[in-house]
Amino acid sequence: MLTDEEDNGTPRHGAFVPLLLLALAVVGWLAFQTMQLLREREQLTHRIEPAASGAERGQAARVARRRRHRDREAGGRRQCERPRDRRRAAAPGRDDQSERRRQTALSAVR
Repeated sequence: MLTDEEDNGTPRHGAFVPLLLLALAVVGWLAFQTMQLLREREQLTHRIEPAASGAERGQAARVARRRRHRDREAGGRRQCERPRDRRRAAAPGRDDQSERRRQTALSAVR
């Protein structure tokens, strides 16, 4: 008659212990990968935000530079440029587009 030990004296185990160890290893691996992904997402978010604000500052500098250049070419005559400025103010400008791009980039990261 067989008891909990085989004929050679070693205990007999079922499949429960190896499967439990395998399940714990998989859960631990998934938890580790999840934590790494969350850290990387946070780091990427912190890197994108300053780049987006830097792009906005660059856009504002380019607009100011174009206006100065246009003023120099026009010889300081601002009356001719006012109707064009009003049309630009009525239409959505590049600032709105850059804000939309920044929001899209931030939502893609999240």
